[in-house]
Amino acid sequence: MHNATNTSTDAALQSKKVPARCRHGFTTSMHHSHNLRTLKQTCEGAVAIQEQLNEGVKETVGRNVRRLRQEAKRTQDEVAEHCGIYRTYLSRIEHGTANPSITVVAAIATVLGVRIAQLFVD
Repeated sequence: MHNATNTSTDAALQSKKVPARCRHGFTTSMHHSHNLRTLKQTCEGAVAIQEQLNEGVKETVGRNVRRLRQEAKRTQDEVAEHCGIYRTYLSRIEHGTANPSITVVAAIATVLGVRIAQLFVD
């Protein structure tokens, strides 16, 4: 009997062209729109968090490069030349405004005589 009631209700809904609703009361199109908004907000939040993390890493690496370079009594010109990069790029790295590749970070670590990991430690 329960199945017959569900079948007749489904038939009535289809004949009236009443949009189906989910358990939250959203129609399919409303639910789709709601999901897209939620997904967009989630993605925007994730991007913002990733940008904050990237900024923190760039600043940490920059501070460490500068400190280790100064402890080694090396100039920016010397380190940049040995790494095959411009001095201005090294300066931007030290100020945390450049986003160096791992290849450049490895070259800097080698020139300064440290492990790469030391550049990422706060």
